[in-house]
Amino acid sequence: MLRINSTLFLCLILSFAFSACSTLDQQKPTPASAYEGMRKTIFEDGSFLNYDSDVGNLEAREGNLSDGYYEGKKMLLDVFDPIFFNFDSMAIDPSQRAKMAKVAKYLQENLELDILIKGRCDWYGTEEYNLVLGDLRANSVALYLGDLGIGVERINTVSLGSLESNIGLSKSAASKDRRADLILLK
Repeated sequence: MLRINSTLFLCLILSFAFSACSTLDQQKPTPASAYEGMRKTIFEDGSFLNYDSDVGNLEAREGNLSDGYYEGKKMLLDVFDPIFFNFDSMAIDPSQRAKMAKVAKYLQENLELDILIKGRCDWYGTEEYNLVLGDLRANSVALYLGDLGIGVERINTVSLGSLESNIGLSKSAASKDRRADLILLK
């Protein structure tokens, strides 16, 4: 009986200790003063979002994209469906893997074509954060294609971040902007 009580006591202490540790990692609330000078959007479901006053004033970056060409190769648009991502994620969801297999098979059958992967984000987050996340998404798709047998020399990536996203949408409505576009290069 003493052994059972000791085991139960030990389990109780461990569970208390672990629950106390988990509360230490929680982020403290943002002070109200942090929202001074910010705008507020209220969505139909009653939720709201505060955002900086310069949101949407992003300037396009200079790059290798111009007039339907990427580094001198013609872009063939709308051949493949985009790969969608969850909010704030670069992981390829299992539901998107069949699309990736289709792309890899097509590229294996058409060795003269390369691919450009454009990583995109919704309008949430800063410009810098979204450019990084878009890059991570594009590279995640590139690595997955590499695992499916596509040579790295045929894969190009670019991040557009949130430069072309729809501003002011709720997180669920903005899900279409969380993607990687797959563009063939000829």
